[in-house]
Amino acid sequence: MGEGYTVPVNIPGECAGSCSFAQPPGKSLSESALPAAHYIGCFAFEAARRLVRQPHARTRKFTAKESLTPRQLDCVVLVARGKTDWEAATLLGVSQDTVHQHVETAKRKYGVATRTQLVIRALFNNQLGFQDVISR
Repeated sequence: MGEGYTVPVNIPGECAGSCSFAQPPGKSLSESALPAAHYIGCFAFEAARRLVRQPHARTRKFTAKESLTPRQLDCVVLVARGKTDWEAATLLGVSQDTVHQHVETAKRKYGVATRTQLVIRALFNNQLGFQDVISR
């Protein structure tokens, strides 16, 4: 194995895990692949966590209230690509505060605290696909 990247994930009081990615010897890991690897690792962790919990708890279904608006989805896609609020605002032609509000509203809809959790939840809810994350 050559260079690699490990995504550690921890939910305090619940579980911890990691997902590792590696390149063949002699090949370097592309920096542009790191965000996608991070989301794939988190997505795999959440999928495994749901499988482990499934016998003990019902899987939470998302309601229409939790669907993202088209503009919120635009912002989440840019968040998934590693853009800051300022960069997303520039790309979308809106203010930085507007992007921040869209992201915060989306986080509240999904009941998550971080931008990474937002992206993972949007992936699980099929509002976002991995092709959206890695497309430029």
